[in-house]
Amino acid sequence: MVQTFSWGSSGKKYQNPADVDAATLMMPATQIVALPTDGATFPPPRKIIGDKAGSATVVDFAGDTITGFPITGLEQNVAITAISALSTTTKVWGLY
Repeated sequence: MVQTFSWGSSGKKYQNPADVDAATLMMPATQIVALPTDGATFPPPRKIIGDKAGSATVVDFAGDTITGFPITGLEQNVAITAISALSTTTKVWGLY
């Protein structure tokens, strides 16, 4: 099954982050969502923000699991689809 997602206010559906135009990537977030941190999947946000620096296990858009991924506490331009095993960081928000 192909995952689709929508970034920005146009409502356009994408299947790959590489297909998103530069203007959509640069526009301000139109929705901020507290992401689940229990390993549940979610549509990939354009960016994430952690409440403080730490690390987590994440699943990237390609489906690869990365343990010890650094959460900086600042905006990070990554398209992830799941988060678990937080260390120090306690909350992560997705910017869509």
